[in-house]
Amino acid sequence: MKNIVTEDEKLKIFLFDYWVKNADRNSDNTNLLVSDRRIRVIDHNCAFDKKYTRDDVFSHLFYDQINKKLLNDLAFRAELNRHMEDILLNLNNIIGSMPEEWQYSDSPVNTLKADVDLVAIESTLSRYTDDDFWFFV
Repeated sequence: MKNIVTEDEKLKIFLFDYWVKNADRNSDNTNLLVSDRRIRVIDHNCAFDKKYTRDDVFSHLFYDQINKKLLNDLAFRAELNRHMEDILLNLNNIIGSMPEEWQYSDSPVNTLKADVDLVAIESTLSRYTDDDFWFFV
């Protein structure tokens, strides 16, 4: 995987997981599909974990491999900020476009509606605007 995943991709995957509080991507559980030199990030069921802590970044699959110098590149960081802002601004549309079965925690029977706290999700996603968000730089 080292030769297939670029420095930018590793950093973006790491930042995405940190941003959405997903502690489920580690060396024992990569949750990545790699084919034809493309990488697909899968399995987001642990996103927005209420038990997530800053220390969870240290067990991330790419923590030791990310190029933290890229975060000091103002253009690169501005690009990341724009993507995060766009997602946050379109959050209601994104959630509204989710397939019906994703709104249940007992798929495929779909009888138990998932407990989705939109305020908590928005609060989590808004963290990128705080300098504190970038603490690992």
